[in-house]
Amino acid sequence: MELFSQPFIQAVHQTLSSPETRVLGTIPPRKGKPLALVGEIRGRPDVKVFSVSAPCLQVPCPCLLLCSLHAPVLQHH
Repeated sequence: MELFSQPFIQAVHQTLSSPETRVLGTIPPRKGKPLALVGEIRGRPDVKVFSVSAPCLQVPCPCLLLCSLHAPVLQHH
């Protein structure tokens, strides 16, 4: 339900717009009715989306851990 909350949407925009901030989060897969905020996040040039399979939910994939730890902070253009 957070995806329909204006304070939450504003907080997401503010967080993603901060050049010093890295975010590792989850978004729902594409199915059913598209959600505006999810589509906006998915379409950002500074966002990398990974599809994670069920086994990775139990033990995080090394590539996700390395990417989140060593990824450069992307600047908005």
